[in-house]
Amino acid sequence: MNTDSTVVGPMLGQLHQSIRQELDGVLLAACAPDAGPWQQWAAVRLLDTELRPRLRRERDLVHTVLRDAPAGIVEQLWSLGELLEALGHRLCEVGRTGQRAPEFVRIADKYRLALEYWCRAVEAAAGEVSIALAPPQLLEWLETMAEPAPAM
Repeated sequence: MNTDSTVVGPMLGQLHQSIRQELDGVLLAACAPDAGPWQQWAAVRLLDTELRPRLRRERDLVHTVLRDAPAGIVEQLWSLGELLEALGHRLCEVGRTGQRAPEFVRIADKYRLALEYWCRAVEAAAGEVSIALAPPQLLEWLETMAEPAPAM
């Protein structure tokens, strides 16, 4: 990841772009008109085992970094995080049944939109945090998330 910048915004932007691309790859395939239960299951597995835990960790770190931010920002991020958690839970629940494709598509669209809002809000709120002043755990986490997954 490029850490040449003096703020964490570019690092967050790259991470969020990667997460959105990864999610879009499986969700769009799972929401296609000819998608079957295996595509839904692949989306559920990625969301439940990889992306939701990453976002939970990001939420924890963002709230630590922005604990002294204005109340409106903290409340917005908390609300968006709760929305992502609830929609992610519901999407996984519906996707595991493999029988409710229209509902899966509706929830997937909402999840993708909520994730977009989360990413924008986090980048706006935490993006101007100086790398020099950022908590080490935030920088370590951003670096870890930027590393490519091991080849199988």
